[in-house]
Amino acid sequence: MSFKVKSLICALSLIFIGGGRELAAISTFSARFASSGIAGPNLTQTAILYMHYFPGDGEALLRTVIKYEHRDLTLGTVRSTLGKVRSVEPLLEVDYGENPLGRESIDTLFIDLKASGVDSETRWEGMIFSSLGASGEVAHSSAFGLEVGHPIQLDVSIEPARVYPGEQVDIELVIHNVDPQRRSVDKLIWEWPEVLSILEGEPEVAWQKPLQAGQRDTLHWQAHIEREKPGELVIGGRAESAQIAGSPLPETRLRVATVPLGRVETDTDFLRVGELERLVFFWSNAGLEDIEIDELRLDVPQGFAHLKLVEKRAGVSIESPGGEKKGKILIKDVGRFEPGQELKLELEVRPLKTGPFPWKSWFKPAGHFWHIPLGGRTLVRVVQEHKNQHADLDKLNYFTDLQLLSKALSTALERELDGLVMRRGVKISLQPDGKEKGNWIVEDVLTRALMARGYQISLNAHSPDEADFGVMYYRMVDSRIVYTPQKKGWARFGAPRLREAFGDLFLRLEMGGKVEWARQVLAYGKDEVPGDKIDLLGGSDMVDRTVIESEYKLVERGLSGSILGGLLYIFFVP
Repeated sequence: MSFKVKSLICALSLIFIGGGRELAAISTFSARFASSGIAGPNLTQTAILYMHYFPGDGEALLRTVIKYEHRDLTLGTVRSTLGKVRSVEPLLEVDYGENPLGRESIDTLFIDLKASGVDSETRWEGMIFSSLGASGEVAHSSAFGLEVGHPIQLDVSIEPARVYPGEQVDIELVIHNVDPQRRSVDKLIWEWPEVLSILEGEPEVAWQKPLQAGQRDTLHWQAHIEREKPGELVIGGRAESAQIAGSPLPETRLRVATVPLGRVETDTDFLRVGELERLVFFWSNAGLEDIEIDELRLDVPQGFAHLKLVEKRAGVSIESPGGEKKGKILIKDVGRFEPGQELKLELEVRPLKTGPFPWKSWFKPAGHFWHIPLGGRTLVRVVQEHKNQHADLDKLNYFTDLQLLSKALSTALERELDGLVMRRGVKISLQPDGKEKGNWIVEDVLTRALMARGYQISLNAHSPDEADFGVMYYRMVDSRIVYTPQKKGWARFGAPRLREAFGDLFLRLEMGGKVEWARQVLAYGKDEVPGDKIDLLGGSDMVDRTVIESEYKLVERGLSGSILGGLLYIFFVP
């Protein structure tokens, strides 16, 4: 046998012998927590664990099992970025079976936990299992630890300590690291109240160089205070560092002060273009504490002339509107405004154009340099009266479309309110559940119906510090007027028409965030009117109108006739 043949046989023998052996798994991994410790005791937080895998050639990692000391630890939810987690004390199993790890990978585990002890170290051990390992054989194991220490001590102060609803304010927080263990801080994660909207700045603040013990820093945000009842806003958060995570920040309290509310009243529901009208504006303190006021301001919308005080008042100055410039009324040196106190201005005005006009009001607190917007019901509606229109309607003695709908809603609402059982005197705030064009109709009907039953209507959007306070949410789903000929065939001009009003309204009363009463109100009303007066009786696009002509031909009309009280409303937003 030649030398070459012998060599080939030896080589094949080695291959066969080697092929009968199982290849050993050589995969490894390392594990570490993002911070070497967490704050305790009994502080629920999320620890971040990085698992760095190094699979061997031709291997894939299928799962990892982590064993931990459970005597001082309570684990909650555990999430993995690459696998599925199953937790059974004292073990965590991360399953990668759906997507085995065949190359170098880093999995991040987010572990919700709480440590009952402090000044201690909890021990953890990880074990990985490879596709090349025998059943139940651990490819590699590694131990690591997580310390539990006292939170880092920080002092936090805030400026200003008091803010006002509706105010846009610069907030300044001073952070001082006073930790006795001389630990540094890498970043702060703030938790802001929902009613405090951050306009500039981020909820997470990280330093390029850690804030060392003894150092302090000043942080700035620009925020808007949403309209909210007076009281305290609590700003919290946590501090993070390489040494310890989850140190709670001391609670910082921001006082939301009481502000006045504005309200406008007129002799009639609608002012008329060109007529000299009376308008009264009220400011009231509906809160439980005094308000120190330096100045009140009332903005006069464009489209009003002949602005005059009915009764002169000291400290009042008037700047009439002109051209593109809005007018304003200033009341200086108001002083202390006690709970329940009202201040009113009685004005003579002459509207120059139609529309809904909000009369916005502001106030400047004592010691402030800027005005703060105020809430309240301050909408004034102006309409155009046609010549002889009012006399024609008086002579006809017919309801307008809106009057008929309002009457139908009132009748249906009275029926449904019989199921509302509350003691008299309860305060109720009316809040639309959506921006609908006819909201003011519903609000007017609801206000009259509720007040007739002894309830009080509050201008506050949120409950004050009282037990008996409700919020009535309403939504007008549908409102429609339908005109129908009284007889089949050709309806001659002026022939009587059946006019029907339909309304579909949803109501929901909440007290203390709990739904106490809810109803669907189905309203219906009808009368008979002359066919040639349809346009005179209609008005505005707040109510859909359908006119059924001869042979049941439907005509949808854009309502542009007279309205409530025989007046024509042509609404627009100024």
